[in-house]
Amino acid sequence: MNIIINAIMSGLSSIGYGLMYRVPKKSVLGNFFAGTIGTLTYGILWNNFGMTFGAYLIASLMIGVMAEVFARINKLPATVFLAPGLIPLVPGIAIFNMMNAFAKKSYAEALSNLSNAASYAMGIALGIVVSSLYSRSLKNYRTYFKLVKIKRISKKKKETDNRDILQ
Repeated sequence: MNIIINAIMSGLSSIGYGLMYRVPKKSVLGNFFAGTIGTLTYGILWNNFGMTFGAYLIASLMIGVMAEVFARINKLPATVFLAPGLIPLVPGIAIFNMMNAFAKKSYAEALSNLSNAASYAMGIALGIVVSSLYSRSLKNYRTYFKLVKIKRISKKKKETDNRDILQ
């Protein structure tokens, strides 16, 4: 139950960040779903499987895919949905603990927290990159087959025009 409440609150915070950055009003629902689903995915993977890097990776991948889908539906850039959806996933506590340990001159603890924060950030970045590459490859795939279809149609049209001329 706690995971669901956290996910809903993350969705609301995604809406807040979206409104703060003045995203279009039609993207508010997409921002809510991106923040909610991303945090829900992260919470389930972290609590049930003990994953940290994998939880950040899969959650950011989910947010990236949702951002691409909502971008196509609403005819907006994917960044409009991606940035507010990722805000709740930012590993703020790990960064705070790192800075706090540096301030206390506990360098071993600081480096441990630095490696954790860097690992989480790399998981988020990798998830975004994979979802973006998937979206672009899907777009290239569609474009290629549209061109093939156009060439086939024009080839058939030329053949029928040539037949008409011969007759």
